[in-house]
Amino acid sequence: MRITRPEVVVTWLPDVVAGENHGDHQASSVLANEAFDLAADPTAFSEQLAFPRNRDGIRNLTEGLRPWQPKKIYFFSDAAHTEFLKNKGPAYTPTAKQARLGAEECAYHLTQGDSGQLARYALEKGDLHYFEQPVYFIFGKSYVPSGVTDDIFAGIKPGPIAYQAPAGYHHESQSSPRIELGGSWHFYRQFWPAHGIGHLSELLAPEFMAKPETPYIVPVLIENPTDAPVQVSLSSDLPQGWAVRRALPPTITVAAHDTAGIPFELKTAAKQANSEIRIEAKANGKSIGELKLKAVVDPSAMPQ
Repeated sequence: MRITRPEVVVTWLPDVVAGENHGDHQASSVLANEAFDLAADPTAFSEQLAFPRNRDGIRNLTEGLRPWQPKKIYFFSDAAHTEFLKNKGPAYTPTAKQARLGAEECAYHLTQGDSGQLARYALEKGDLHYFEQPVYFIFGKSYVPSGVTDDIFAGIKPGPIAYQAPAGYHHESQSSPRIELGGSWHFYRQFWPAHGIGHLSELLAPEFMAKPETPYIVPVLIENPTDAPVQVSLSSDLPQGWAVRRALPPTITVAAHDTAGIPFELKTAAKQANSEIRIEAKANGKSIGELKLKAVVDPSAMPQ
């Protein structure tokens, strides 16, 4: 950010979405959001900002860069479905010429069946409809006047702007035990508001995609903010054809002011389908919450 000084940052959507659970994609998005918020902070990575003593010397450890505050950030996704992306940011429909250029570029990426090989097939057949589909972006945040669906460069004027401090992490206090999804889902629920993109929580309900007859672990968290241990009973409702590889314990005791993590390992069904996993937790005979997780079984899914 400090070297290239971008006005606008476009990166992967920081969320677990069916068809988009690539670890490298998600990691790059986390880093991009963190860099967006830190690049203008003169106390972050100060060695980058310190005056270089000797640019030509091997012992020079400082870079002489300057802080830089990007103005806007947007997200894109490789999700298997696009309905949740519509009207969440600007959309661009390629022209016929742009579609052909896109296919010609992708045709070199033959390690990817859904881009390189598909592009080569499309060029051979003269059918470019796949590359003529709209490209959707999700509005992240902007420090210049800009509407959600305005053009990506709307409101951009040359020159630096002042540092905009991010909200940062703030602990959400709870008064009673609750059940939550762990793993990436839990991380992003804390990450979004800390970086001023809390509206991403409204995009879509938790979901994932997995191959048929494949192990998949659903991470379950039980949080107990009270002053006494609590005994929680757990039950689940699985889609037809799914099997349990590592079951939830019927009951679990969670210490006071503690969180218990439980790996619920399943085996997906043999047939391609969309379904839902449900997990309920009760304490003292009363429900403390229910998890609903959309599950998409598809041969094209990436490993967990």
